Amino acid sequence: MITHRNFIANAEQVLFVDALAPRDYEPVALAALPMYHAYGQTFFVMQYPKKGCPTYIMSKFDFLEYLK
Repeated sequence: MITHRNFIANAEQVLFVDALAPRDYEPVALAALPMYHAYGQTFFVMQYPKKGCPTYIMSKFDFLEYLK
């Protein structure tokens, strides 16, 4: 369990570091992790929506579908 403040601080850190590397493409995310997972929360719930990045959510993880 983490605190709300810790979660927000981590999200802001990732956004800051991500902004240091400019891209010449528009990122798209495929959410293969559950939203209750720490990584899923940080990236798919907080990061990508804040950046306006389209996120596609898999209903369940299937390796072959993931590769497609």
